[in-house]
Amino acid sequence: MPGYIRYVDDFQVFSDSKEALAGLLDEVRLQLDSLRLTLHERKTRIYPVGEGIPFLGFRVFPHGRRLLARSVKRARRRLQRLANAAQSGKIGMKSVSRSVAAWIAHASHGDTLGLRRCLLGSTAFRAGGRPCASGRLLEQQW
Repeated sequence: MPGYIRYVDDFQVFSDSKEALAGLLDEVRLQLDSLRLTLHERKTRIYPVGEGIPFLGFRVFPHGRRLLARSVKRARRRLQRLANAAQSGKIGMKSVSRSVAAWIAHASHGDTLGLRRCLLGSTAFRAGGRPCASGRLLEQQW
């Protein structure tokens, strides 16, 4: 069996041979058919590892992980909503702190130190935060 990673119902299989992966994909489909399960056809693809592989909100490369652009946009919107809700008194800082800590824990699984500093530094609930040129930072990350 080639190398693989799995998380709940997501999995990826790695091999040096595209043909071996195509054959394995056929075997996986047969096995899933016997269980009355199917693969998500739009998400099932054989990728060259060098272009990065999307997995659990990250693009996984041979030497690192980056958050997907849509994950960054979602985080930026969520952080701004949290800051607005905290400033208006709709939620307390303890709740904000928990949400931010959860996002930091998720994002820290990738190569995101600069991104985390940028996003958190530009939110109003962080004292002394500095605004950032987020487009430039994202460009540097990609």
